[in-house]
Order: sequence, then structure tokens, then C-alpha cells
Amino acid sequence: MISFLRRIGRAEKGFTLLEILISMIILAAAGSMIMLAYSQAIVATRLNDEQNIATNLARQQIESLRQFENATPSGKASDSHWTTTTSQPPYTIQSVLLSAQSTAQIGVQVTVSKNGRTIVQMIAYYKP
Repeated sequence: MISFLRRIGRAEKGFTLLEILISMIILAAAGSMIMLAYSQAIVATRLNDEQNIATNLARQQIESLRQFENATPSGKASDSHWTTTTSQPPYTIQSVLLSAQSTAQIGVQVTVSKNGRTIVQMIAYYKP
């Protein structure tokens, strides 16, 4: 019995070509999945950073509009409709007056876009 086991042990001294090819295919598939997940994470991080920057720009614009008297860029209470466009390359910030019912409440829509693509659109209502 022991001699039989020794013969079996001696017969399998290495890996066959088929076993090596199968293991290489498995490793290549696992590696490509890891690389795909990594590249998707990079794209998601860039989009998230872009969205954060655009959100901060929109908030800054809303706060700067609050500083104007009656929330009008010219500072005149008689302005019932206005639109302003500013640029902080590569972003374009557009502000539009939505409503101004006397001095009760003012609504402003701020849109931040990059290369013609809208990233963030915010609406703010506040009292002047």
C-alpha cells in the first residue's frame, strides 16, 4: 500500500499546461474587475468634486444677492425682473429673479453650468 502511494506522489510532480492556463484566466478576470471598479471610483470622485464646487458657487451667489438692497443687482426696488450671468471659468453662474412681491419675500433661482451642462440648480426664498 505504501509503495502505491509513493508512485502516485511521484507521478504528479508539477502543474499541467491546462491548469496554468485556467489559473491565469482566473487571475486576469479578477484583475480586470478590480481595475474596472477602480476606474469607476475615479469617475465618481471627479463628478462628486464637480458637484461640490458647483453647489458652493451657487450658495455664494445666493449669499451675495442677499447683500443687495431688495435683492436686486442694481439695488433698485423697482426691478421686478432681472437676470445676471457671471463666470468663474470653467463655470457659468446664472441668477434669475423668480418673484418679488413687494418686500414680503424674494425668490431667486441660481443655475451653475459647465461647458453648457447644468450641474446645480438652486432656488432660494428669503426676506429682504
